[in-house]
Amino acid sequence: ETRPRKMYQLSPLGKEILIDWLKGPLRDNEILDERDIVLIKFLFAETILDRDEVIGFLNRYEALTESYDTGRRVFYELAMGESSLHQQLIHESTLMEINTLRTWIQMARRRLYAESSRNAEE
Repeated sequence: ETRPRKMYQLSPLGKEILIDWLKGPLRDNEILDERDIVLIKFLFAETILDRDEVIGFLNRYEALTESYDTGRRVFYELAMGESSLHQQLIHESTLMEINTLRTWIQMARRRLYAESSRNAEE
């Protein structure tokens, strides 16, 4: 037996706060440590923000990822000579995760542009 599903609605103030959160700056720790927060923002953005704002969100995410990547690569280059094999492998894993994020951001942006083009043709 299932219970009736509850549906919640945002108050006008709640919607304003949500929009501010979605449009607000991303934090460094959201790159790898709290990546799920970015994905939750992306999910909410689908129904709250317009397409250009979602693309802007992805652009900000990409810029932060690039900045984080640059810092990690500098650290990686400096630390490699002093690092154990396991430390080197962990650094390389982090760089691979950053590359995966970058690929996902680029793919998401391409698909959103493609969907916008299809919708404009209809």
